[in-house]
Amino acid sequence: MDASPDVGEEIDRAATTQARRAPITEGTWSEHLHPRSPYEATDFGFQLARPYYPTLLSIAAAFLLPMALLLAPFAHAHPFWTSLALWWAKPVWERPILFHLSRAFFGQAPSARETLRGLGRPVFRGLLASLTVQRLAPTRSFDLPVSVLEGSTGAVRSARLGMLRRGRYGGAASALTLVLVQVEWLVQIGLVSLLWVFLPESISDSVGGSLFGGREPHWIVGVGLFAIWAVSILLVAPFYVAAGFSLYLHRRTQLEAWDIELVFRRIAERASRRRGLAATALALVVFALGATAAPPLSAAPLVSADEAKASIETILEGDAFHEPDTVSIPRFLHEWEWEVDDDTSEPPPEWLQDLLAAIASFVAEFGQVTLIAAALAAVGWLILASSREGGLGLALPKPAPRPKHVPGELFGLEISEDSLPDDVAGEARAAARAGDSRASLALLYRGALSRLAGVHGAELAIGVTERECLDLARPLLAEAATAYFAQLTRTWLRCAYGHLDPGVEELDVLCEAWPRFFEGDRPAEEEPA
Repeated sequence: MDASPDVGEEIDRAATTQARRAPITEGTWSEHLHPRSPYEATDFGFQLARPYYPTLLSIAAAFLLPMALLLAPFAHAHPFWTSLALWWAKPVWERPILFHLSRAFFGQAPSARETLRGLGRPVFRGLLASLTVQRLAPTRSFDLPVSVLEGSTGAVRSARLGMLRRGRYGGAASALTLVLVQVEWLVQIGLVSLLWVFLPESISDSVGGSLFGGREPHWIVGVGLFAIWAVSILLVAPFYVAAGFSLYLHRRTQLEAWDIELVFRRIAERASRRRGLAATALALVVFALGATAAPPLSAAPLVSADEAKASIETILEGDAFHEPDTVSIPRFLHEWEWEVDDDTSEPPPEWLQDLLAAIASFVAEFGQVTLIAAALAAVGWLILASSREGGLGLALPKPAPRPKHVPGELFGLEISEDSLPDDVAGEARAAARAGDSRASLALLYRGALSRLAGVHGAELAIGVTERECLDLARPLLAEAATAYFAQLTRTWLRCAYGHLDPGVEELDVLCEAWPRFFEGDRPAEEEPA
């Protein structure tokens, strides 16, 4: 099917490419906001957190460390409950991090002290719900801006989140939570391993016996593991909040064209500052003339190679490179009675041998189960593939999608079956030849949406956009039908919102191809309730 090129889409693609190549510096984040995929938006959030990472750590530590110090005395006796309490309180310090990022995104990054002073009641509105009924939501970082920045609560918040979570952004937010939880575990394991390397052998054997050998752990071990858990939460929290905030911004960009609104705001700000440009330029010229009139600085004297070599040899022969290094160990470690064997030539301790044997057994059993499952899956796939091609003589019909209820109206268009004529393509061709291109395209697009929901089972809820309809159609339609629906959607958007007439020839092509993909499909009659 020949169709005219989508000029608007090419312009958008070129502008997006140019924006991605431009470097992002502090204060210019809002200027680089443009439509991105959810996973590109997540990466954008990670980059947003990097320049402000020390400040974000300070803000989070102001809330996390006092709570960790209160729980630390109970970490030895109740390690599970203290760790769970610290993990459950994450929304307390995630809100100040989001408050700081929301200012930094628009080039008004405050210091950590200014952020803590500026925290008010709106930042902690709905905190009780975040710590109770909303705590286990997998999209917590994506939902947080709705509560903190928009101030929505109750039914308004639920309706807002229902619209924002549609499409791929809700799944990306859940995946972000799952991945960063595993990153916290990896950070904790890495910190434990790092400390293990630097511990003396006698202490590491005792700690290993406490953790894996069934001995009663010393209180220092319990408190140390709790401190490592608190540090791992602290290190990951800024990236988690920033990535969720970025997903929220890009979702609003997709739904509300927020990036265009920000461009208009910047244009208005530049227009208001235009009167002061002449005075600023004059001041710069005067400053430049004064700088050129100043005498040049004298260059530092150069040092010859022989003099440099002699200086280096003098330094290397000095006492600074031959002083002994003294390591101090706290007195309580000397007085601590470690339960270790004096004979260092003995094989590894039994707890370590048992641990390695258990790991090896688990890996072997897991590998065996994985290989068997992969083999069964491969055999099943071959049987299904052969049956579809007729190789086994089996007839496995492809299950038809279950018809869904067709909404009466979407973005101002009636798409119910009763509102459509019997011959959609014929009526659309007649309208095109009569000079009414918009009515022709609207009829084709309405008919396609009606078949998409009523026959192919697409969940077209009230409030979806044309782009979301196209995303819902991709997994439900064949490749050719998807390409046709995409072209029909682009043509409809240009005509409906850009007032660009596609022309009679392009409309004839769309009308001629429409019955091939949608004419034979009609929704089944719904049974009365």
